[in-house]
Amino acid sequence: MARRARADFPGAPYRVISRGNQRHDDLHLEREKSARRDQRAGSYNNASFVYDGLGRRETKTINGNTTEFLYDGLNPVQETSGAAILANILPGLGIDEFVTRTDVAAGTTSSFLSDALGSAIALADSTGAVQTEYTYEPFGRTTATGVSSTNPFQFTGRENDGTGLYYYRARYHHPQIQRFVAEDPLECERRKGMNLYHYVSNSPLNFTDPTGLSHTGGRDACKYYDECCKPSSKSGDPKDEYCCKAARCCRDFGESPKQNCVRECLIEMDRTMCGDLSVGRQTCRRITHVLCYNACGFIPPRIPPSCWDIL
Repeated sequence: MARRARADFPGAPYRVISRGNQRHDDLHLEREKSARRDQRAGSYNNASFVYDGLGRRETKTINGNTTEFLYDGLNPVQETSGAAILANILPGLGIDEFVTRTDVAAGTTSSFLSDALGSAIALADSTGAVQTEYTYEPFGRTTATGVSSTNPFQFTGRENDGTGLYYYRARYHHPQIQRFVAEDPLECERRKGMNLYHYVSNSPLNFTDPTGLSHTGGRDACKYYDECCKPSSKSGDPKDEYCCKAARCCRDFGESPKQNCVRECLIEMDRTMCGDLSVGRQTCRRITHVLCYNACGFIPPRIPPSCWDIL
């Protein structure tokens, strides 16, 4: 079931309405509710978003212009508006890794030139000549020069909506105020009292956060599985065997960008895609492993033995 959220932007979202009855509506509501915190004067951009059952942004409508997305795993591969195809995208093997984008209306194909963070620093045409260049402040405030482009994939490979915000899946990032506009949904319970809005621990030259959940996705994120492995103190329900196995799998991973990507992806999918299922939950979890390994470009032979037990 698709879910809707609405926001009005003067450079950032200010009013939000979220509809639906699935558990992770709250997660998507957090993505856009900065209105209550950061209101300031300005002209409003009206925007609404629709998310699919996997938590991916299916549709965005900004000032009446609607863009729909077709995905391969976590990466979009096509942008449409109704029956019209707006752009075709060739992604790489990793999350937020893009090779080319073809603007169908303009009839042009642009190749991405990216830096170490995955940010697009330039778009080149079919002859290799640079047409559009992007420069960034440390937290992602973006300036484009050269030929105008409809390409939204800019800072760290994430989508610039043209509203003053970048879409980081679980949350939206505001480059001007150098933080996310909602709390980290994975950190709220176990890190009370700490800054839950920071972007990559205020180290944007060294880290990225493709899912908006963890700037490294490192072994510290494995505490999510530790918590769901424990028996419930209220109900006395037995511990979740999957979480116990997943905790070992999580810690056996290294901390390369692709391995960190897998951790973030699996935790987000477990919370948003499989969390409400009473029947078929384990099957759902196995599917997310395949999906996340593929989305992050992680080759199966390199998966730790403890993770094969889950599959």
